[in-house]
Amino acid sequence: MLYMDTEETTKILRQWFESWVKDDIEAVLNGLSETVVFYAPQNEYNQVIPYLGRRVGRQAVAEAFEIRAKTVELLSYDLQEFIVEGNKACIISHTQELCKQTQQVFEVEDAQFIVLDEDGKIASWSFYFDPNLEVAAFTAKLDKCLIQDVQGNQLPDTKRWHCRKIGRGCRGRRGGRGGWKQSKNRL
Repeated sequence: MLYMDTEETTKILRQWFESWVKDDIEAVLNGLSETVVFYAPQNEYNQVIPYLGRRVGRQAVAEAFEIRAKTVELLSYDLQEFIVEGNKACIISHTQELCKQTQQVFEVEDAQFIVLDEDGKIASWSFYFDPNLEVAAFTAKLDKCLIQDVQGNQLPDTKRWHCRKIGRGCRGRRGGRGGWKQSKNRL
């Protein structure tokens, strides 16, 4: 069984989180093991957040970071709680962020569970938060776009926009996977 000193783990992770605050992504990535497992739950309700899910390997996590950098700007980052025992840590943090697509600011309070390997690299990193405010930021202009498209009789355009911007698979209220049933009688 791996044993790492609590003080050493604390030092390593504080430096790693300081790299986040400085937006030093190279240092953040260097703190991850080559085989790191990153997990931030993704489901049908938060799939609009494109960088959630399970990622295995430093390169896969780097790709998620790239997606995140294109869609969200970090405005502030605050470590609120830092609990370490041996090679494991639980971190509570608070961020304020901006969704670039909608220009909506949102806040996230999260809990992160991290495990270091024998080399002092992050081997496992799980991230848990209530995604409602972030989902709201990503979908802030959806209602307005839908109303405009319905008024302009542009439902096919709305479906394409919805599939591209909001969901991975298109599911309308009717018609199941593949789209929205359209009826001229309804419009």
